[in-house]
Parts: sequence; structure tokens; C-alpha cells
Amino acid sequence: MKKITLSLIFLLGSLSLMFGQTYTMTNGSNTSENTCSGTFVDSGGSGNNAGSNYGNNESSVITFCPSTPGDLIQIDFTQFETEVIGTTVYDYLEYWNANSNAGVPDNTFAGSLGVFSVTSTSPDGCVTFEFTSDGSTRDRGWEATISCFTPCTVPIASLDSTPIDICGPTSITPGSLTVSFDASGSTANAPETVVSYEWDFGDGNTQTTATSTTNHIYASTSEIYLASVDVIDSNGCKSTNAATKLIRVFPEPNFSGTPLSYNVSCGDTVDLVGVVASQTETQEIPAYLGSTTPLPDGTGVSFSSTIDFTGFFASGATMSSTCYPVLTFDIEHSATQDLEIILISPSGQSVVIFDREGPNGLGSPAVGFGTCVNGNDDGVPGCPATYTVVDAGGIDWTDAAAQTGVTSGCAGYTGVCDASIGWAFAPVTYNSTNPFSGLDGSDLNGIWTIEITDHDINDDGTLESWSLSFPPACYSLETVTPNLVTATWSGGGTVSIGAQSTTSTGVTDPGPDLCPGSVTCTGTQLTNSPTVGPFNTPAVHTYTLTIVDEFGCEYEQDVIVTATCSCILTLDTANSSQTVCEDVAIVDIVYTVGGDATGINLTGTLPPGVNGTYNSGAGTYTISGTPTSAIGSPFNYTITTVGCTPNLFENGTITVNANPIITDLADQEVCDSYVLPAIAGTNVTAAAMYYTGAGGTGTAYAAGATINYADFATYPVTLYLYEANGTVPNICSDEEDFALTINLLPIITDLADQEVCDSYVLPVIAGTNVTAAAMYYTGPGGTGIAYAAGATINYADFGTYPVTLYLYEANGTGGMCSDEEDFTLTINLLPIITDLADQEVCDSYVLPAIVGTNVTAGAMYYTGSGGTGTAYAAGATINYPDFGTYPVTLYLYEANGTGGMCSDEEDFVLTINLLPIITDLADQEVCDSYVLPAIVGTNVTAAAMYYTGAGGTGTVYAAGATINYADFATYPVTL
Repeated sequence: MKKITLSLIFLLGSLSLMFGQTYTMTNGSNTSENTCSGTFVDSGGSGNNAGSNYGNNESSVITFCPSTPGDLIQIDFTQFETEVIGTTVYDYLEYWNANSNAGVPDNTFAGSLGVFSVTSTSPDGCVTFEFTSDGSTRDRGWEATISCFTPCTVPIASLDSTPIDICGPTSITPGSLTVSFDASGSTANAPETVVSYEWDFGDGNTQTTATSTTNHIYASTSEIYLASVDVIDSNGCKSTNAATKLIRVFPEPNFSGTPLSYNVSCGDTVDLVGVVASQTETQEIPAYLGSTTPLPDGTGVSFSSTIDFTGFFASGATMSSTCYPVLTFDIEHSATQDLEIILISPSGQSVVIFDREGPNGLGSPAVGFGTCVNGNDDGVPGCPATYTVVDAGGIDWTDAAAQTGVTSGCAGYTGVCDASIGWAFAPVTYNSTNPFSGLDGSDLNGIWTIEITDHDINDDGTLESWSLSFPPACYSLETVTPNLVTATWSGGGTVSIGAQSTTSTGVTDPGPDLCPGSVTCTGTQLTNSPTVGPFNTPAVHTYTLTIVDEFGCEYEQDVIVTATCSCILTLDTANSSQTVCEDVAIVDIVYTVGGDATGINLTGTLPPGVNGTYNSGAGTYTISGTPTSAIGSPFNYTITTVGCTPNLFENGTITVNANPIITDLADQEVCDSYVLPAIAGTNVTAAAMYYTGAGGTGTAYAAGATINYADFATYPVTLYLYEANGTVPNICSDEEDFALTINLLPIITDLADQEVCDSYVLPVIAGTNVTAAAMYYTGPGGTGIAYAAGATINYADFGTYPVTLYLYEANGTGGMCSDEEDFTLTINLLPIITDLADQEVCDSYVLPAIVGTNVTAGAMYYTGSGGTGTAYAAGATINYPDFGTYPVTLYLYEANGTGGMCSDEEDFVLTINLLPIITDLADQEVCDSYVLPAIVGTNVTAAAMYYTGAGGTGTVYAAGATINYADFATYPVTL
């Protein structure tokens, strides 16, 4: 197939052009050749005479495959003539993109075709031809050159994509409209290199360079451009990826809300109305046209043209029914029945929009495209017509309304309109032959192609141009609405601008460009309307409103104020009615005197220390100074112009307030609370108050109020005596301060007299406002020895008892806030008696001395606990008969102090036993046995016994027992 790109570059790769042998298609042959060079001819060979014609009834096959694997065979026909009479083909050359003639041929060539080429699309790069001729009428056949080329591995275009922002051409800080482009990052697949750069600057201008960098100057208008670059490598292969760069020339703000001029009278002021809003700039919808593409006569030859829509849709956007395009093409052709027109998407999906339609499909009469069809097959275009194709909503190509017999000439064609053309398609909107749904899911970004295939001979034409347009909502167009940041007035000469204040409000879709799709464009509107004037002399003043947007772009708008004058007297600064305090300067009262006025006359009175001065050079009258007295206040005055008609006058009043003078109050230190005294002084009124803060701030207290200790967390505190007369800002005041210290007055709870043993722990001193500083003292008023609560007083600490102790606390300077209580303390010694062991004796017991610590002669033995029962002094004798039974408990006891409060007691058990006296028994000698007699004596009881051993040891025998001879081994025995 023949491929014609947008730039009409025919080469698809680098050709291996070499001259070699001639390959003749002889009758009956079926050969296969591996070559990348040579000449391919019919059986008659090369040449233009009759002797070089092919023969009758020929049938032959030849296959060409590339001698270099991976290459593709290309056959360039320089001559082609076979027998065709009318529309009937008799001799023809069939063509397959394959290494055999199996299946349906891909194309059939017949007739006078002139120059054309075929290139293999087979994976192995081979092509196959089969020639057939009938039994009569021979023709010159063909001659063609054989070559190979390497298929493309497309290079990758790369462009510095950093957006370029340029302030608009009306900006006072305009950016450069010369933009540099750098595609040095582009790459080709080795061993190829990038040899050419095709630039599209997005403004209708293009450029091709051999280097990777270039510059382009954009027009000085606000616009958004999308520039792109394609690269071509040394194999002739062109990049297909998107490499784009955004250039934004910002729109200027809209100054239409700002009046350009004002006319005022002298003495007047004017508000400069400054209202400025953002404006929107939106990238234009692309309106690319495919360039002119000739459609020469051919059979099965395809021609194509492309348009690049890269970057105009969202990344990854695909076709759906809401984005079906409108296709428009300008064409002239003498036989529409020859043509098939296909629209191909960037990702390869396609749809047939026109398929050899005519009044009855294929056949006669001939039907054309255009308003004046050139019927000659001479490559000269007639007059084209514009045709629009949509998915739905037009008319069908076969509709009767599609026919028109109307012809009209055009400037580019001077020939006749071919009368043999039955009719032409009317230049209206048509429905696509096949629905656009065949494009669903295809990429929107990228290169779109229109491909026109000529399926028959003897007719030609020209595709003058073509375009695609998509619904606006489908595009992803760049838009910008710069926010305005500042609005500032300047200029005016001697007439200055008053205080400026800028307010900002939002604006939506401000225009003039529309926002793309469903996008909402938001910006700002700035308002700054200061007052200028008064204008005291006739003059023209120029003020400038400067706007700065978020990108730092500055824009200016000049506004003219024209003043005309007569007699002028205006208050220029401050207020003519003022209230001040004595010895405080007034704010200068300045009047502007102008026009025909030559001076000022002052009547009335001004405060002492205040004067009026006329400055003829400056045209001002100024009242200034410091009032020294309030006597005579308020002071009323009038100033009147001199030398102009009518005289103008202004009145004013200056009120002077006397200053209060407060008598200072000494620092105060008191107990518990303080009653604030009356505030005395000069010009002091009942409005004078005490305050916790300077200048009449904080908590206020009237004279006579009581300040309690609890009112403040810490002391001393500073209190301010303050009075102020007048109103803000003319406050006449005086202030004095003093330090107030309030000490708590302690009230100590009385402590009862105490009598204790040995020692006394001083208890916590209780009461109201009593702190840890409260102490015990041996003398009144905090004198003598001091003891803290918790201290221990021992008996030995004082020589005699009772003693008096004083509970005392004092706060404040010199202990000015104090309290005291006293009590009597008696400490008695506590006796500690040494314990006495239990005693067991015979007949009687002499009580020993009672010993221990702090034990005196008053210690006694008692038969009852706690000093009760019978008392016995140490040394007394206790006889057995003194108690009926034994043992008995005796108590050692001594007590000191009131009620014997300090005492000790020990006890022991005393047992007195009677001492028996046994009457001696004479030695006894008896026969056989002896009856032991009763044991008699003093204090002898039935318990008395006989023993074989001394001291109650050995065998025991009771009185009356019988001792037999046999009881002992030998005699005598002692009992």
C-alpha cells in the first residue's frame, strides 16, 4: 500500500537501494527469490516498443523475500500497462503480502497505473505476484525496482515539560514572549540516532530543525498554547508518543469597574472608585487541518493523512458515545465508487465512513465528489466540496437528497466540469457508513488518521483538507483565572491619597473565555476606593491604580481628576471642635485657603497658649499650641476668608478641662482590714476612686470601702488613687499610689493549766489566723525562752513547779498584730519502783527497803493495789499468824502529785510457812518387827513421816507402819 503522511513523507524506513540482476516473470514460472536489489519486469523485458510486450495466455508466479532477515521487500513500479477496455480487465497482476499466492490476493493491478509502490506487510517481509493474460491484445507490462528497508522501531520524543508562565502583554512587568524549547532528552533505538525535530508551537506555526533546541516568539496576546515535538530517526522512523509543553500568556485584569476620569470643583474631594476583577483565559479547542493529499489513479492503493490531538484530552481518556467527533473533509474526485474512506483512532480502532457509495452502489453512471469535477485522469484537481460526517443526525450516503447536479467553478480550477459525471454528492452532513461505535474504547489522545483507498482505475482526485472536532466537554483544556492580590493607588502630585483599604470578593466564571466542560473558574474582585482631595488649585491630577496578581504580574490603569477653582476655605486636618486637658497640646487645626482668598480673619477667643497662623505660600491657616488654663472654657472662634467673594467662614470650639491633683497617701500597714479614706486634693470629685491597676484599671473601690485581708492573695498590694475628667481621647487625669499591707490578727485558743508526770509535750497552738510561727514563751510578749509546738518540757527544765508558759504569735512590722494566752504547768516526778521477787519464808518475813528511781520514804507496802488495804513500812515484820492463809500478794507503791497522779506499783507473792519441832525418839531394839509410833512435837502434823535417808530421802514410812526384820539386810538402820 502507498502511505502518505500529513507531511507527505513517503519513506517508512531506510531503503537498501542497490542495483542488481533483472528478475523476469516468464510464462509458466513459479520462483522464489531472496534479494534486496534488482529489477522486476514482465516477460517482454524492459523497454517501450511493441517487441517488449508480454505474451498471450501467460500465467506465472514469483515470490520476493528479503535477503536480510527482519527487512521488508519494497517494489517501486516506474511503468505499468496491462489490457483494460472500459471497465473490463483482461490482463492483470495479482499481489499478496505473503511468501505464496495462497488465499485471496491483497490487491490486483491493471490498466495504466503509472508510478506506484507496494511494500510487504508480512511478518517475513515477503511479497508474491501472479500474472495472468488472455489470448489477445498484449501491452507493455511493467518495470519495477526491488529494494528492502528496515521496519521502524519508533524513537521517543522528550521535551522539557516545565510550563512557561508569561505576564500578559499589557503588564508593566511583561515576560519574554520568546520561549526556548529543549528536546535533547529524545532517544532513538541503537544504532539509529535522532536526526530531525518537527516542532508544533501550538499557535499555528511549525518548524523542523536538525538540532534538539529552538526558540519561538509568541504573539503579544493573552492565550494558552500547547507546544509539541516529534522526532525522526536516521531510519526515517517518527515518534508516536506525546511530548508537549504548556505556554500560558496570562490575561490582564478587567478594569471596567474603574472610572477613567473625574471633574471636581476646588475645595471638593472625590472617591477614586477602584473595582478590578480577574479574567479567564482558556485554551482554544484545537482546529487542526490535515494538509492537501493528492489521490492519483490506482487500484488498491491507499493514501492517508494525520492530525495529532496529543495533550488535548485527559490522560487515558477513551472514546465513548458522548465524545463521537464530527469529521469534515474537502475533496474532489471523479469516481466515488472507487473510494473507501476510513477514520482510524490513535490506538488503531477504525470505522468505515464511506464505502464506494453511488446511486446504485458500484457501477454507472459515474458519481463524483466536488462542485466541479475534472473527469480527466491527469492529476489536476477540480473544485472540491466540503462534506461533514457524523455518527447520527445526517442523511445516508444513499439518500436521494445526497444527489445534486449543480456545478460551480472555483478560482483554483480553470477546466470544464465533466458532463459525463451523472451527479455529485451534495456538500451536506452525512451519517457514517458504519457507526462510530467501532471507535468505542479507543484512545482520544494521539494521532488520528484518515485513510482513502482507491479500488479502481481511470479516476483521480485530491483531498484538499480534513478536520475532526469533538464535543467541547470531551477536551481537557487548560484554563487560568489569576487571583488578584493587591490593588494600590498612587500619584496625584500635591493632592495626596487618603487611607486605602482593599476588600476582596470571589467571582465565578468571570469571562471573557468560557470555562471548559464542567469546570468552574473562580477568581477575585478587588475594591479600593480611597478619598482624595480637597483640590485647592485648578489642575489636572493623574492617579494610577496598580494591580498585582498571584503570579506577580503587575497592571496599571491611569485615572484623571480635573479640578477647577474660585474661593476656597476647607478644614484640611483634625477636627475644628476639640477637647483637651490643661498643658496638653491640641491637634493642629489646619485649614486650606485658596482660590482668590488672600488671608484669614480670626474672631472669638482661643485658649491661652493657642494661636492661629496664616501661611500665604502654602495656602494654609493653622491653629496650634498648648492650653495653659481652663478658665473661660469652652473657647469659640470663627475664621473668615479675606479677599474673595463671597467670603467663606469656618467655626470651631476648643474645650479645655482642668486637671485633678490628688493628695498622695502614705503606705499603710494594718491588721485584718483597712477602710479606704476619702481621696483629697485639688479638683478632686466624688468620682475619684481607688483601683488595683494603674490608669483606672482593675477593680475599683470607693472611698470608705473596707479592704479585708482575704481580698488579695498576697501583700503588700499597690492601690491607685485615680480620677479622670473628659472623654476619650481627651482624658484629664491624676494618679497617686500607695502600698497596702494587711496582716492577719491571730486569735489564740486558751490552754487550761496542766499537771503531768515527768515531762509535757507542748500541743499545737490553735485558734483563728494562727500560723506555724506561733510559739510558747517563758515570758509574756514573746520574751524568755521560746518553745515550738511539739517541744517536750522535762521535769528538770525548771527548778520548781508550777511554772507559767505563754502562747504568743505576732504578724506585721514590729509584731503589730499579736495575741497571747498563758497557762500553769506542773510536772511531778514519776517514781519507778524496782520489782521484788516472790518470797517464801518460815514463821515470819521482814519487809526490805523499797528501792528504784525517784522513790522516796513515802513508798509503802500495801495489802491492796493502788495504795489500799493495810500499809506496812519497809522494815516491818510479817508473822505467820498475820494472815489466815498463804500465799498473800503485797504491793510496793508510791504516788506523787494531785490525787497521786504520778505513781508506780510493783507486787510480789509472800508465803510464810510454820517451822515444825519434832520430839526426839530414843534408839529402839526389838524382836522380829517394829511398829513405828506417832511422831509428836510442836507444829507437827500428819504429814510427818519416817525416812530411811536424811532430809526426807529414801524409803518413806507413815507412823503405825510395821518394820519387819526382813525389810533391811543388816541392822542397826537409822530412821
